[in-house]
Amino acid sequence: MHYNIRIVYDASFRFPQNLLRGNVFSLGNYHQCLAINQPEGIRGKYCLIQTHSLQIPILAGGNVTWAKIDNIWSEENLRTYKAAQDRLALSDEDISRTSVVDIINGAPSLTLAVCVPRSCKVADVLESNYNVEFNYTEQFCRLPDDKPYSGADITALVIFSILGCLTIASTAYELNHIFIKKATIKPDELRSCFSVYNNTDRLLTLASKPGALDCLDGIRALSILWVITGHSALVHFGTYLSNFVDYLEWSVNLRAVYLLSAHLSVDSFFVLSGLLLVYTVARKMKPIQLIKNLHLFYLHRLLRMFPLLAAAVLLQASVFHHVSDGVRWNRVAWEAQKCRDHWWSALLHIQNLVNPRGICLAHTWYLSVDVQLHILSPLLLFWVLGSRRSAWAGLAAAILGSLTFVTVYSFLMNFTGNQDDHYSVYFYHNTLARSPAFIIGMLCGYVLHVSRNKKIVMPWWLVCLGHALATVLSGYCIYYVHSEWSQLAINFNIALVRPAWAVSLCWLIVACVNGYAGPINWFLSINLWKFVARISYAMYIFHFPMQFITVGANIMPIYFNFETVVSRLM
Repeated sequence: MHYNIRIVYDASFRFPQNLLRGNVFSLGNYHQCLAINQPEGIRGKYCLIQTHSLQIPILAGGNVTWAKIDNIWSEENLRTYKAAQDRLALSDEDISRTSVVDIINGAPSLTLAVCVPRSCKVADVLESNYNVEFNYTEQFCRLPDDKPYSGADITALVIFSILGCLTIASTAYELNHIFIKKATIKPDELRSCFSVYNNTDRLLTLASKPGALDCLDGIRALSILWVITGHSALVHFGTYLSNFVDYLEWSVNLRAVYLLSAHLSVDSFFVLSGLLLVYTVARKMKPIQLIKNLHLFYLHRLLRMFPLLAAAVLLQASVFHHVSDGVRWNRVAWEAQKCRDHWWSALLHIQNLVNPRGICLAHTWYLSVDVQLHILSPLLLFWVLGSRRSAWAGLAAAILGSLTFVTVYSFLMNFTGNQDDHYSVYFYHNTLARSPAFIIGMLCGYVLHVSRNKKIVMPWWLVCLGHALATVLSGYCIYYVHSEWSQLAINFNIALVRPAWAVSLCWLIVACVNGYAGPINWFLSINLWKFVARISYAMYIFHFPMQFITVGANIMPIYFNFETVVSRLM
């Protein structure tokens, strides 16, 4: 029995090291605890607790509370926490946020792991085996093999087995047709549509097509990489860090601006979506044709997005929950449960309206907003596809109306400027609030459409002025901070920063297409970007679940430094 107690104790917490730099976590040994299986029938149970009013005898040889310990948190550290708390506000379900708030108030709460026998309560083990007195809240407990299979797992097994068989059969048919029969006619498109050979060949064909807007590939590729790096920072460094103070000091440094301003990449995609909508449709349809083919217009958009999104929803609800395990796996389990509960709203693209706080695949709020903007777009497209006068008038009215709405809405809501839950639900995921960038993209698409196959001639001073204004606008959007600003300034910034980013991006696109961007256009038009751009939707859909799995499998606090940032960006 003493041996069993030693195993349980060895897998439990120690007093956190590096406490003065923000480490309030001692996570024990997760896998060792759950592996306990003694002949006496003792099985391990891993539990996390959060302390309150902690007393630590080892600091001064007796019961010394935090309030009696001088200079545990220096004034400089507290100011750093205060400055960065709002800017890096974590989601409500993240227990790190509670710890940060407690630290700011001068009373750090610790997150500690306790390994107990399966039949025991945490309180019984702490009272009988640990010479420490403190109040605590039990967060959760984990048991071995506590991931029961569900209907979603069976559904995933059946569907992906069928898809796997179709892929094997389609690939075998095409390889047999090309290499064994050596047929001169092309394989049947229907029977070869699932072929790995055929689809890989199409994916890796990077030749540029006549009339293509090649610079958009570079913008799309860089934007998706920006999205991934921003989410990586949010997921990895909004978790258990052993030196949280170092992270906060880094986060207010200019070196971190690339990650902290990654939310602007979403507006880049809204711009590209609106631009391509007008640029492609304006060449094919007239207003009456749009009305007659409205069902096909919607169906084409939805079918392009559905297969990959449906696969990701099913994987998140089933397979991803079973691929690994770790201390923070409760977040992965929560993501799986959200998809089991709200899969239908994800596929119908209404998540931001019906369950904004329980979105299946949290990042796919963008798809819901994008689809809703496309559903509303014929209200403007009807005029854009008509005469040039109606097109310019319609676009000008739409931009003015959207900017007016978002400005008035910002002043009515009086957001604090923090990326908190209230801001996310009522502005960040709000379709009308995000419409200005989409409509500005439509305007840019119309400019490119009317100048198709001809160059827009601009004097050199206008080109220089445009580049200067675009640089100033984009630089301001990336580098501005508002922690000390008045509510008036915050309201204007929330309303107008994203449209300003859209305007600067549209200038860059117009300059590239018309030959006024020099090496920038060369860089954005490199053929290699085409490959990244083609798989950008898949990268977007799957990167967030993969990052949650990586973080969920962690069993120790992460030590933050620049090398960690670089290594965890993928």
